[in-house]
Amino acid sequence: MQLVDLRNQVLMVGDTASDVNGAKATHLDCWGVSYGYGTVEELRTAGAAKILATVPALEKQLITLQSEWGETGEKKSF
Repeated sequence: MQLVDLRNQVLMVGDTASDVNGAKATHLDCWGVSYGYGTVEELRTAGAAKILATVPALEKQLITLQSEWGETGEKKSF
């Protein structure tokens, strides 16, 4: 059996620095959400690619991202 690397089709969404660091350790991009346990400063310091403050904001960005990925399912950029 051969494993396929699908990291270019994955986005981590987390609310703490540990989430961002875990994503980075596995070479995944990570968006932070400030409506969870972590703070904006914590997420920014950890290196979240984007920080969103509400569920509707996250939903809007995910819908936009989905349309940008198109048929291939592969990201162009976060």
